[in-house]
Amino acid sequence: MFPDEKDKMSPQERAGSEGHSGRLSDLGKRVAHGVIEQLKIWHGRQSMERELSALDDVSLSDIGLAREQIPTFVRAYPIAGELLEDMLRRLELSGGMATTLDSTYKDLLRTCSTCGERGQCKRWLASGKKDDSYKEFCPNSWVLDQLQRARRTPVPPA
Repeated sequence: MFPDEKDKMSPQERAGSEGHSGRLSDLGKRVAHGVIEQLKIWHGRQSMERELSALDDVSLSDIGLAREQIPTFVRAYPIAGELLEDMLRRLELSGGMATTLDSTYKDLLRTCSTCGERGQCKRWLASGKKDDSYKEFCPNSWVLDQLQRARRTPVPPA
């Protein structure tokens, strides 16, 4: 719309058109934000892949990865960490031993990052189920079971 056309509009028409452009502006901001977030994720993945690829096989083995697992591991960023956090919350393990024991958390995250069952994990988490059917697909289930048992076991007095 040309500036002189806007002058010919009634106040109601002007208000309506400004509201519409405000909604478009909000949509544009959300789209731009989404694009920026995706670029950040892409950049993070590229950096991670470069760093992991630069490691020798012994160093990769030390962190529990084989060279052929690098692409799978990198593709899982950041969703694997988000799914792990959701799983820990669902199982009432967040803020507990799983997150305070750095090596345990890293092992859980590495397993999540190389897992081929993220689709099932997402569906189980989205379902809101409180059962233990996650054990059918989750390669971390045995560690999560151990953490749950440890949480329930009373600590003997000193």
